[in-house]
Amino acid sequence: MKKRNKKNDDRHLGYFVVAYIDLLGQQDKIRSLKVPTGLSDTVAIEAARKVINDTYGAVRMMRHSFTTSFEAFAQSPIQKKLPIDLNNNPIQIQSFSDSIIIYLSMRTDKFKLPVRGIYAILCAAAVTFLHCLAHGHPIRGGIDLGAAFEPAKGEIYGAALSRAYTLESRCANYPRIIIGDELQQYLIASSKQEETDIYSQTSKKTADMCIKLLAQDDDGYAFVDYLGETFHTLTKNQIPISIIEKAYNNILEASNRYKATKNSKLAFRYSMLRGYFYERLSHNPNFNFEESE
Repeated sequence: MKKRNKKNDDRHLGYFVVAYIDLLGQQDKIRSLKVPTGLSDTVAIEAARKVINDTYGAVRMMRHSFTTSFEAFAQSPIQKKLPIDLNNNPIQIQSFSDSIIIYLSMRTDKFKLPVRGIYAILCAAAVTFLHCLAHGHPIRGGIDLGAAFEPAKGEIYGAALSRAYTLESRCANYPRIIIGDELQQYLIASSKQEETDIYSQTSKKTADMCIKLLAQDDDGYAFVDYLGETFHTLTKNQIPISIIEKAYNNILEASNRYKATKNSKLAFRYSMLRGYFYERLSHNPNFNFEESE
């Protein structure tokens, strides 16, 4: 009988931050995919190719946007000349159909600043949300913290995943990325910690930045404030106004389409999203709502 490697088992069990992000409207397109009856059926082949490009291409774009954005924000130092261990563990990304699961270990035995990884996840989520929406692929997600287990590399299982999935599938309702209570409590506690050394000082400062990246919606849920002042300052105009305009125009198109077909549920959801854009951008001199409409 093979002995269990206790050290290896412990390495996979602990607290994780998990983000569950779903591309909306993809399942109907996937179900429309039909296998061509022969190579000479060019119309069917082209139709199948378009479905694949529209669906898998969107998933690939979402994953690429999140990964590159995360790396950019995770590598941006909060302070110069920090100790090498004042960093976060690397993220892992697991793809599942039209969804992606991003998770980050909160262990601190090697890297001492897991909150920096949380900061990078929130920023990457904001960038990905805008880019996907600008390309006509709205997303919805949930992010939370909890106990979890890594049964294999690139696979996560446990309360953290369950909470993130529940937030996305049952609570978010319309295109937005909401934050769970456990993660919020962790950030608040980190922002209030006593500053005793460089580790606690940087953790406190980073947690405070994370909190400023969030806003509270009308239903009480905190969400990633991707058009908020803090995110705008952090990106330093790296997201062109044209991306935001494209995103808003896609919102208008979807809102008008659902209104015309009397799809009350989706029309209401997109009116919420439209209202958020208006609230954040109505005082921006670089954004003209009349032209966009």
